[in-house]
Amino acid sequence: MPSQVGYIPYSYTTSEFLGEARIFSASFQPLTSCDQLPPGSFSLQLNAVLEVIINSQTQYYWVQNVLILDPTSHLMAPLVNVWNMSSTESIMNPLLIIGQGSVVNNEVYAYMGNWTPYEPPLTVSMTIITNRTIDGFPEVLLGYSVSGVNALIDNVTFLMRPSWGPYLVVNGSEYSSLGYLIDAEFVIGGPGCGAMVLAKELNVTLSLNYKGPNGELLPIPSAWSLVVTLVKLWSMPGHTQWRQVPWVLPWVVSTLDP
Repeated sequence: MPSQVGYIPYSYTTSEFLGEARIFSASFQPLTSCDQLPPGSFSLQLNAVLEVIINSQTQYYWVQNVLILDPTSHLMAPLVNVWNMSSTESIMNPLLIIGQGSVVNNEVYAYMGNWTPYEPPLTVSMTIITNRTIDGFPEVLLGYSVSGVNALIDNVTFLMRPSWGPYLVVNGSEYSSLGYLIDAEFVIGGPGCGAMVLAKELNVTLSLNYKGPNGELLPIPSAWSLVVTLVKLWSMPGHTQWRQVPWVLPWVVSTLDP
């Protein structure tokens, strides 16, 4: 994180982030309600910044790979959001991005999958991978793995040809042009939909790795224990569109890099 006394900023680019979580037990008390989600649900998020250079202009996109978890019924649902961090009004052109989901209100690309059961304790790996298609377009693959079974949630393609990138980036020396952190995060949060929750019990281990220059997976150099800001999420259960707003939790783990 820029301008923090006592911390040495670092930066790197990568093509992949891998977050691994083991959730032994979790119990949440809803502080505000959300009719669209089960009471006491929460989320596990892998968030990263995608950088490309188009027509000599640097563009940033905030990519979110999310699992919404219902610890009471042992159900989970995947959610993907992509935001334009280079537009002052977060404008996302629906003609320039394709995947399983769609662009909502020219603001955010969103896709939500089905609820599926899981067996506790839950061990899950979540990935964000970027590369170029055969046509030279940037693409982002978002998936997760449970009990050795891999699932591709979405393959998001940007219909543009960059002169640099795509890369997933961490830059501890500066903010984006609009003042956003250029970081990666692996965090536990509330379920969204404007709902706030209190963690009554949380026995979880989290780890975050990135792909190094030689293709090896490396642990992140250091991490902050609290997330500074979370952008709102959009989700689309069925045919209903609804807004998810930043979450509040006593404990989160993130990589807001010093």
